[in-house]
Amino acid sequence: MRLPCYKWGLNGRIYVTQDWVRWVLQELADEVVFVGDWSRPQNETSYRDAVQRLQGASKTMPYSVLVSTKMTSGEPADLRSQMEALWRQSPVNEVLINVQSNEDIKSAEEFLAQMP
Repeated sequence: MRLPCYKWGLNGRIYVTQDWVRWVLQELADEVVFVGDWSRPQNETSYRDAVQRLQGASKTMPYSVLVSTKMTSGEPADLRSQMEALWRQSPVNEVLINVQSNEDIKSAEEFLAQMP
């Protein structure tokens, strides 16, 4: 089945992808994964804001956060600085690490070895 939103223009499709709170309320999702370039200054409150929106939805929903060895622009990203940026905003319960190469795997392993 093709959803009608795919017939919409770009702005309509962006609205749908950003309306994840409605997906939670309508029980169309069973978990939320927050994705972002967490160490960038423009995202200094993004994670906290997203967690607050989820908690304000009056539904208990598991959530996790995705950190990556590369930013969405393709630039290398430091896992530690991303985690520090997240911890400053809100507690982090579950983390997924996105790796895209053998070098990324090594970087993720080194990062995880330093975690308490």
